[in-house]
Amino acid sequence: LFFICTADEEVRARGARVQAGELVQTREVRSNCGYLSSSDRRVHFGLGTHALADWVEIRWPSGQVQQLKDVPADQFLKVREGAP
Repeated sequence: LFFICTADEEVRARGARVQAGELVQTREVRSNCGYLSSSDRRVHFGLGTHALADWVEIRWPSGQVQQLKDVPADQFLKVREGAP
């Protein structure tokens, strides 16, 4: 399960948490790692044998927290801050 978290066409999410059954994972988004470098701003969650994530929680720099429920696995999602 991959998430691309955007706001105003710029990737801005700080991080996300996912729960699938007993599995809970947290990922932080980093835009760079060192001098003149950058990192993949997508967050990836391996759900193992789970067919969906029970919930996904995205934390934005504005302080807003967004939750998605029953998200199917094996996909890329683009999430926009404040969108339902």
